[in-house]
Amino acid sequence: MSPPGSFTGHDGDSPTSPLAPPLGPGETGGITRAVPLASRAPSLSAPTAAPTAAPTAAPTAAPTAALPFGARVGFTDAVVEVQQRVAARLAADGARYANLPSDGKRLRTQSLVYEELESWVGHRAQVGLSILSDSDEDQLVAGVLAALGGLGPLEPLLLRTDVEDIFFNSIYPTMLRLANGEMVPGAPLASSDAQLAQLLQSMAASPLDDSAGREFSVSRPLLQLRMKSVGLLGARMSAAMDVTPHPAGTIRVHRHVETSLPQLRDMGMIDEALRVFLTAVVLAGGKVMVSGPTGVGKTVLLRGLCRAIPLDKMIVTVEDDRELGLHVVPARGPEGQVLHEPDGSIRLLRPPSLVRTYEARPANSEGRGRITMGDLNRQALRDSPDVLIVGETRGEDVVWFLDAASNGIANVMGTIHSVSARGVFDRLVQMVRMANPPLPGDFALMASTALDIIVHVKRDRFHNRFVSEVVQVVTGQLGVHGYPITEQLFAARPDGRAVPVGHKPTPELADRLTEVGFDLSWLNPGMDTWDEQGQQGQHGQHGQQHGKDRP
Repeated sequence: MSPPGSFTGHDGDSPTSPLAPPLGPGETGGITRAVPLASRAPSLSAPTAAPTAAPTAAPTAAPTAALPFGARVGFTDAVVEVQQRVAARLAADGARYANLPSDGKRLRTQSLVYEELESWVGHRAQVGLSILSDSDEDQLVAGVLAALGGLGPLEPLLLRTDVEDIFFNSIYPTMLRLANGEMVPGAPLASSDAQLAQLLQSMAASPLDDSAGREFSVSRPLLQLRMKSVGLLGARMSAAMDVTPHPAGTIRVHRHVETSLPQLRDMGMIDEALRVFLTAVVLAGGKVMVSGPTGVGKTVLLRGLCRAIPLDKMIVTVEDDRELGLHVVPARGPEGQVLHEPDGSIRLLRPPSLVRTYEARPANSEGRGRITMGDLNRQALRDSPDVLIVGETRGEDVVWFLDAASNGIANVMGTIHSVSARGVFDRLVQMVRMANPPLPGDFALMASTALDIIVHVKRDRFHNRFVSEVVQVVTGQLGVHGYPITEQLFAARPDGRAVPVGHKPTPELADRLTEVGFDLSWLNPGMDTWDEQGQQGQHGQHGQQHGKDRP
């Protein structure tokens, strides 16, 4: 039997593996100035008279001086003016621009943006307007490039690597929820409701979404859109108009697409005992339900569990919105570099023929073409999957999840909203009663005994996300109150983090775990490593050696 600490899973993920593809040479994740502006370097355009030097005395502060330029009145108009100038020059280039490679188009566009901005800045100086600072010019460049790229003022916000949620409403400043849970203001997206509605309508009708163009209007005031141009997996936008006082919406950015269980340990979401246990559960063909409130990291944990699935398994995913991203995870070399095929395309971690990703689809403007989660789950069961993953169960589709869990498929995993691990059973009863026709609660309770474990995730008041509880579901047995019999394997300690309590799984599950090399001593009290991770840092400094000196 391998020592506990040597259990790493199938792909040898290391804590030094990056969570996202490394930036290319010279990239910083933000807007990189290709050419200096104004007095910092010669202009790219024809020589013009240098602007008069700014007076040394501090100008009188305007009421909005404390705001960044991107949040002030007039910023959007400036973006539109420069964007229109650049668009006209690109149109004049005609076929010469159209025949350029993608890198050439990007460089040509950037060059024209800086030329037109140089002219715009010079004009401001000549008419006596205040000179913009370097950061103001950077914001304007970013806004113009974003407008030319189709995402408008959203693009600078989406380029930030620390943003998880973007909340917008009318002309007001956006609010950004960062990865650490902090809420900070950002630039508004428009100077009027009409302008914001126009931006959303153009995005709905453009190829930014994987599906055909969607209507966003008074007659269809609700919009669900996946912005595929953002990162590996894109972002999900939910917007509304007419049924709200102003056009408003939320954008959820999918950041940790390449997440593995070792990386989640390094992020502080699990400890080494949980990493080893959860890896063994996946390799043993466990049926896993991840529960928790909204925004606590259920999908992130599910991605980590999926990363532990052997590469030769047939995986089918069914999602309302495609968020897991198993079909886009790149293969990486020993130094973390993305690997490429001989033709230059990115080599994927999993063989494309062994990953099938289904996504539900709303009806079109004529009310046709709707594909439900139930439709997809039925289709998925015909694909002979080794692993079936349901991204999130929200309603009657849970019937098909429970059917898959109880019909012999080796691995079935999914997520569900619940206040606790044992609260999952009440949620399942509620959801099967939403089916058409409604199903009795006894069906949900008995079918849920096909699950092996429930992993509960929570977020504390400091915005830390972590696993707080793991319970085993005893197969095929209901207790005296009609609920499945459970055994708590990991319980929350005073700070909420899950630690082993000494209970052992049922003999059937224990045998499956030991067959894949799991040492049951990891479930003994005191085997957790949360405090060791806290002392050594939760960003990969402690390596994968935790537990090697454990009995």
